[in-house]
Amino acid sequence: MGHDSAGKLIGWSLNSVTDATSPRPFDTLSFPCVFRFKAIGHTAADLVTAMLARVTLVLGLPIDDGAWSVRSSGGGKYTSLTLDLQVTSGQQVYDIYAALKDDERVTHLL
Repeated sequence: MGHDSAGKLIGWSLNSVTDATSPRPFDTLSFPCVFRFKAIGHTAADLVTAMLARVTLVLGLPIDDGAWSVRSSGGGKYTSLTLDLQVTSGQQVYDIYAALKDDERVTHLL
């Protein structure tokens, strides 16, 4: 079994495809489509705002209020952000995951 260089992210590495001729998993979806992203991180006052700002930069347009929701863990240590976003390509999915991963407070991506 290969090394998962991305850590605790979506169950496999975003860079796990080593054969350049093989499509990456998200590239095989039919686009455009609505894709659900979930980011879980250590609770902080600006965590959700920061994650939404990162994704907005990737998309190049604001995220509608109805496209995202937030939940806190029972003890309040973690916050999860769920995003249902219209995406146009597998590359855009990878770019959104990469933007979310860049925040050091994010512990898991689903």
